[in-house]
Amino acid sequence: MKSVRKIFEELIGLFIEDSSLAIGTIIWAAFAYMVIPHLPVSQALKGVIFFVGVIVILIENVARTIRKPS
Repeated sequence: MKSVRKIFEELIGLFIEDSSLAIGTIIWAAFAYMVIPHLPVSQALKGVIFFVGVIVILIENVARTIRKPS
């Protein structure tokens, strides 16, 4: 029973603990929605800009998680 509880806690932790990832992604998406369409670049490059922003947020979150003491 303890192992089931531990698995459940880990699953919940994935969603609650990484709220900074979700918030960062939402902020980036809102910023991109307002700014990227006005950039004088091709549609393909606009997609790349959005993708790179999301990847940067993900890398920062992973790096912060690695540095966090267990």
